[in-house]
Amino acid sequence: MLPAPTGHPGHPDISRAGRYLLWLAKRQRTTLVVSALFGVVRQVATAAIPLVLGIALDAGLTDGLAAATWWGAAVVLLVGVVAALSSAYGHLYEIYSWVQGSLPTSRVVGHHVTRVGPNITARAPTGEIVSTITNDTFHLGNFFEQWQRLVGSVAGVLFVGIVLLRSSLTLGLLVLVGMPIVLALVALLIKPLQKRQWAQREAQGQLGALATDTVAGLRVLRGIGGEDTFSGRYAERSQAVRRAGVAVATIAGVMRGAQVLLPGMFVAFVVWYGARMAVDGQMTPGDLVTLFGFMTYLAAPLQSITQFIQLAVRARVGARKVVTVLGTTPSAGTLAESEEADARPVPSPATTGVALEDPVSGLAVDAGTFVAVVADPPTDADALAARLGRLADASGTDLTPDDDARVDGRSVRSMPVADVRERVVVAGSSPELFAGTLREALDVRRREDDDAVLAALRAADGQDVLDSVGGSLDGEVQEKGRSLSGGQRQRVALARALLTEAPALVLVEPTSAVDAHTEARIARDLADRRAGRTTVVTTSSPLVLEHAGTVAFLKEGRILVNAPHAELVARARAGDPAALAYRAVVTRTTAVDDDAATDHPSTNRTGEGVPR
Repeated sequence: MLPAPTGHPGHPDISRAGRYLLWLAKRQRTTLVVSALFGVVRQVATAAIPLVLGIALDAGLTDGLAAATWWGAAVVLLVGVVAALSSAYGHLYEIYSWVQGSLPTSRVVGHHVTRVGPNITARAPTGEIVSTITNDTFHLGNFFEQWQRLVGSVAGVLFVGIVLLRSSLTLGLLVLVGMPIVLALVALLIKPLQKRQWAQREAQGQLGALATDTVAGLRVLRGIGGEDTFSGRYAERSQAVRRAGVAVATIAGVMRGAQVLLPGMFVAFVVWYGARMAVDGQMTPGDLVTLFGFMTYLAAPLQSITQFIQLAVRARVGARKVVTVLGTTPSAGTLAESEEADARPVPSPATTGVALEDPVSGLAVDAGTFVAVVADPPTDADALAARLGRLADASGTDLTPDDDARVDGRSVRSMPVADVRERVVVAGSSPELFAGTLREALDVRRREDDDAVLAALRAADGQDVLDSVGGSLDGEVQEKGRSLSGGQRQRVALARALLTEAPALVLVEPTSAVDAHTEARIARDLADRRAGRTTVVTTSSPLVLEHAGTVAFLKEGRILVNAPHAELVARARAGDPAALAYRAVVTRTTAVDDDAATDHPSTNRTGEGVPR
């Protein structure tokens, strides 16, 4: 059995679609050479059968059932066996060529999109990427699968032409010159076919993007009554894909008809001409049988060559889409930096923290401390987390290298991305979960320590998550965590972040989807579990804020005030403007009702009474 491609997919040349196809061909050059040899043997053996039959017929007509006739029959049998065996083994290599043309593309695209960050969706919608893997890779495989038939068909045509040249210069020239002319006439349809295939591929990508976005937001759509609107939009896009497909099928149908009509006319003319030569005595009956067999045979190579041209057009369209996806650069660092991290061993759990600094906001976090960040507007907290974790390099902005976040005094952009990822882990507010077991969803660094996994899950108050998947870490989690509630998904993401045991952990609104009692337990356990290491939590919940050693309040991207939560509440009561602005963000009531709220602890979120 031939092995499937494994290991790193490599780095293709993505300067042009043709260069990418050449890269795929070089990866499997041995397979393509062997496949081509099988194709040549099969086609030449198949084409030789009419020749041997003609020779045996002439021998039989001249000498009867003499030895030459029997030898001719034996040769026909032998040639038939060779053609059958080469066809069987050749088909095996055709399939292997398809695998080596298709699978590496799926792997290289998948490898790439996991390393470039959010930049990938800015260049190509999610549905477009899905279409690239599901459709374009299929057509690339078809292109390489047809390679064997192309080479074999060309060899078969040359064999027929050379044989005919030896018996009749006119017939040989008719084949060797006429066949390229027929192919050129069929090739006139290639350009409009490519144009329509490109339009169809664009429509498929747009439909895939719409379907992906719709499925991802289906719950929200149903909640706001927008399901019918998106269903109608999907139906409209589906019709656009159908119309584009019909346009492609029209040209493809004309080309398929031309593949039958033009060769048929050519074959009829050559046979008619040969029959006249036979009547005039210029050909023997055996030669006429050979000529007729050759002409019947030539229809198949011509169809194979034109089919290869069609597949080459479709593969080029697919390769253009692939290089578009692969042309996306990572959000932070380089692709080489990201891949370098693959070879690193799993980092050991940290026992100490690191110091973090963000010159843009003025935030400074000492090593081993627990700091909460309250931001107004909240989007500033997301931007802060992205800077601390170097989720995106600040290219194209007015930020200078002096504005880079720092880890232990070192600029994050001066560090390899892998070093930053080991020291600073950022857990976003919209966690992504993949299909698999709960253990796989939690133990992303593959430490394979179930006790540690369960401890992290308990710290995230996730016992009910464990129960919901059957009470075992081997329980299945559906794609995007659809089998879990929003709060459960958030707690799985929190446990996953805690399990990294990173020196610095940046959590963005880690408790926004849980109830008050759960939030209180998480806040308490979070502080205890992260003791000695650096933790930054962006939140506006008093339940979390009161467990933080320090609260940094960001107003319009800059720190306005920095103090413990209880101190900020007291300062707000004393009328401190900065503290009042802080309290306006962390309380449920408006600034106008603050004084009334402090008399009713059940309605305030300052941490002075019963929250929620």
